[in-house]
Amino acid sequence: MKRLLLVEDDPTLGLTLKERLTNEGYFVQWASNSADARKTFSESGWDLAIFDVGLPDGSGFDLAKEWKSKVPFLFVTALSDAQHRLQGFDLGAEEYIHKPFHL
Repeated sequence: MKRLLLVEDDPTLGLTLKERLTNEGYFVQWASNSADARKTFSESGWDLAIFDVGLPDGSGFDLAKEWKSKVPFLFVTALSDAQHRLQGFDLGAEEYIHKPFHL
């Protein structure tokens, strides 16, 4: 079973994504801030990280900088302008998904 680390501060979206991805057969651990994500990331190996960019205690971009050589990642964020998208892809994101999106 593939292991996904979801870092999303919005409780409604976090719960929805966790449920939908779990129903698709993935193990999903959800962290709602950078500090919890760092603790969770250190516990086990992950197959993919999904980052929101705007977090209450930091940025998904910062997490991506820390982990980019350790795990593939993508961004799911409301920051959709060209500058943010370019920054995400420059960090090595597999994908940059703009909120809102259709599951």
